[in-house]
Amino acid sequence: MREPALSIVIVAWNVRDLLLDCIRSIIENTALEYEIIVVDNASSDGTGRAMGEFADRVAFVPMERNCGFAAAANLGIRRSRGDFILLLNPDTLVCGDCLETLVRVLETESKAGIAGPMQIDRNGRMQCSARRFPSWTTVFFGGSSLLCRIAPENRFSRRERPCFNHKTQAPLRVDWVTGACLMMRRETLDATGELDERFFMYWEDADLCLRAHRAGWETYWAPSATIRHTGGASSRQAPLRSVVHYYRSMYLYYCKNIGVGGRGFVRLCVLISIGACCGTALIASVIGHTASRSAKRISGEAW
Repeated sequence: MREPALSIVIVAWNVRDLLLDCIRSIIENTALEYEIIVVDNASSDGTGRAMGEFADRVAFVPMERNCGFAAAANLGIRRSRGDFILLLNPDTLVCGDCLETLVRVLETESKAGIAGPMQIDRNGRMQCSARRFPSWTTVFFGGSSLLCRIAPENRFSRRERPCFNHKTQAPLRVDWVTGACLMMRRETLDATGELDERFFMYWEDADLCLRAHRAGWETYWAPSATIRHTGGASSRQAPLRSVVHYYRSMYLYYCKNIGVGGRGFVRLCVLISIGACCGTALIASVIGHTASRSAKRISGEAW
């Protein structure tokens, strides 16, 4: 059997229809040799049965429980055979020659170990898929900060998101790209080791890119490669738990990666920011959940 050039690892949880569309987009748009490995985190929406449509194209790995993104992705990576490994969210659609373009970037740039594409939402708006490494300033100006929520276009927050300031189609060297679509060389993975499974979900991508940087590899954002990303398909099913996981992983990242000298001060700042942001996010989630239940009840009464 011919070895694939690219191994595509998709971690899924209760996103059956989105997953099927994602796989179809890969098949329709990708010309190079590839394999698809789907690791399913104990979905209850019939994902396993639906995967029969791609029985001859996809290696399906069902889990008995939801072990989180990093642990499931590692399981898929261990089963992979390609020289390049792609972590791809199931709520994405591959556009055109996106995957070939990412492979070319990794092959062309001698130090390139990780690459990610431009991400657009369902309305064609660009998402922030390349960022600076988190630092103490990220706590106050990053995408989840209160300042960015209030004034997202402020100059401090824009510095955290270099992709919004890039005006050409040439690959841009960045600090890290999001795990919604993250391609890496196998040699890079050998140097960094697997994803840190202490991150149940969120922030494992920033941690991986930082470890690659420390091992001498570079990360590139390729605006000429595009995916369409719905975003939050799984997290919306458990919004409160997702908020908790996000800020727990954020705190873990800072505790793990911030230098000893400023660790106490940074931890204090992070805890203050996390408390404010998490409280805001939890309130928003509760309000949204309550509104959704009210709408369903009103709809039911109307019928």
